[in-house]
Amino acid sequence: MVKPLIISDKNKKSLKIKSFLLNKINKISNLKPQLTIVIGGDGFMLQTLKKNKDSSRLFYGINSGNYGFLMNKFSHEKTINNLSKAKMIIIYPLEMKIKNKQGLIKKGLAINEVSILRQSRQAASLSIKVGSKLIIKKLVSDGVLVSTPAGSTAYNLSVHGPILSLNSKKLSIAPISAFRPRRWMGKTVSEKSNIVIKNLNPTKRPAVFSPNLSDAEKIEIEDSTMINAIEEVRKSIKSRQPKPGKLRVLTLLASLIVIIALLIFWLPNVLTKHTSGLVYAEQRTQIGRLLLDEISKLSGPPCETKSGSNTLSNFEKRLFPDNDIKVLVFSRGIKTSTHLPGKFILLDSKTVEDFEVPEVAAGFAVVEKIKLDNQDPIEKLLLFSGTRVVLKFLTTGKLKSIVFDNISFKSFLFIESPINCLITSCAISIFEYLSRFLINSLLIGLIFSGKNNPPSSAKPFFTAVSKLTFL
Repeated sequence: MVKPLIISDKNKKSLKIKSFLLNKINKISNLKPQLTIVIGGDGFMLQTLKKNKDSSRLFYGINSGNYGFLMNKFSHEKTINNLSKAKMIIIYPLEMKIKNKQGLIKKGLAINEVSILRQSRQAASLSIKVGSKLIIKKLVSDGVLVSTPAGSTAYNLSVHGPILSLNSKKLSIAPISAFRPRRWMGKTVSEKSNIVIKNLNPTKRPAVFSPNLSDAEKIEIEDSTMINAIEEVRKSIKSRQPKPGKLRVLTLLASLIVIIALLIFWLPNVLTKHTSGLVYAEQRTQIGRLLLDEISKLSGPPCETKSGSNTLSNFEKRLFPDNDIKVLVFSRGIKTSTHLPGKFILLDSKTVEDFEVPEVAAGFAVVEKIKLDNQDPIEKLLLFSGTRVVLKFLTTGKLKSIVFDNISFKSFLFIESPINCLITSCAISIFEYLSRFLINSLLIGLIFSGKNNPPSSAKPFFTAVSKLTFL
């Protein structure tokens, strides 16, 4: 009895599978004798089919390569059973005809694909017809592929052509690196279609035809029939291919912009809120006392007399019976009222002394209590101090790092230094007296100069101005 033929490539895995099948094949009685078992990858299968294109044998592929789109998966338990249950699929090769300048016609068969590639530095210029219908008038590209279902997962897939089922009875026309038109991605046609590819400029832009991209099967085309068609298809495919470089750059720039925006607008606030939430009650009180020390250096100590202290104590108990809030009165430096971390409320002495009733001072104190409840003073202080100070405080835990930044300290408290007030008032006074002196000197010079006296109509004006300036 004639048994199926088993062939394999020289791969170690293929040889092991072949040895396994040789030991099992004698035990199978329902296999067809014209069956050929091919062990290897897609390339080995195509090579075997090409050598046996004129035979009537059946071919069953077992994959031992990388992908194996045309092959079956090997299994010690299932392969023998699958051999007897395999379904047959008929693969029709492409038949190509090439006509050159001299009118010589050459024929060939291709199981995978037919390709037309440019042979110069310039892209090929091709036109493509399917039957009598012109689908591409001019395709400028590196070439074009006409692929069978068996070859749709090979070179056709790498040029973004569609994957065809083995029993789909379709052919794929795919451009290779199309330059124009860019958006043409190819076309799927019936396997019975007559595809005509013409080279529009065979002299300046020559092309080469290849049934399956092997050097032995390449045929030079000098005629305008096939070459122009390939050129058109190739350029069309190339023009429609995306440019990953631009997308990569735009994505990188957008990511950088988002990161920078987050660092500028989002991170400082989040970092400040997180840091303020880590400060416990004792630290808040300590920070408040450090701030009081700084205020005392600038504005003097708070008002502390025996009677005043008793009055403030009763004031605190009546206003805030359920809260441990300390009210302090300063004679200068504070603008009406403010508050500090650690439940300290600071009042200007004018809010107490300039009014006969205590309700005014109580109103300012209540307002500061509401501010304490609505916004964390530590968070407010950190916002004024800046991200650098926040990071330093978060990493080192040193309280003085946020208190002794005088710029943020003054902005946070909204206080005025007595020295600054004195300098400002002195500058204004000096400017005022200098202005009066210059105006008076000018007027006296105009009135009492050795020249003729001013017109009588002008004397009342000078007199009036002189009186105003000396007021």
